[in-house]
Amino acid sequence: MGTDLYGDVDHEIELRRTNYYNERFWQLNSLVISSSEKSWNYLLTVNGGGCLAILTLIGAIGDFRKLSWPYFVLAFFVFGLSLVGIFYAYWAHKTNSLLEGWKADTGSYWQRKITWDENTKRDQGRVNSWSYFPWVLGWSSFVSFLIGISIAAYNLKLI
Repeated sequence: MGTDLYGDVDHEIELRRTNYYNERFWQLNSLVISSSEKSWNYLLTVNGGGCLAILTLIGAIGDFRKLSWPYFVLAFFVFGLSLVGIFYAYWAHKTNSLLEGWKADTGSYWQRKITWDENTKRDQGRVNSWSYFPWVLGWSSFVSFLIGISIAAYNLKLI
């Protein structure tokens, strides 16, 4: 970190900046959480809806049971749905790991085995580990849906 160019400001201004920082952080953090929840719910809905739609189509029209493409479409939707399930399992384990790691490291801090800086460094390391994984799962689920819907649209157009 660099030097604070405004380090000589009075305490009241510094306090207002800190309060503003905290308020803005929680505002943005809440937006990230909200949009993330909505994204995962969307992926669950579209892939689940796609599975239901293609299963209904296969069940309602006997000729579709003989074709291979409806099953490929179903496989893509099921794959996308499975990725959402993997994400939820991953997230449950990740948040538990964050909590347990924080408790253990904070306990070590209170016992004077590590410094506060080491405690927060370890915590940030746990936060950052595998941070790309939810993105990979989410985008893969969405791409799986797009491939499935594209195959269905193409083949239904041919009918």
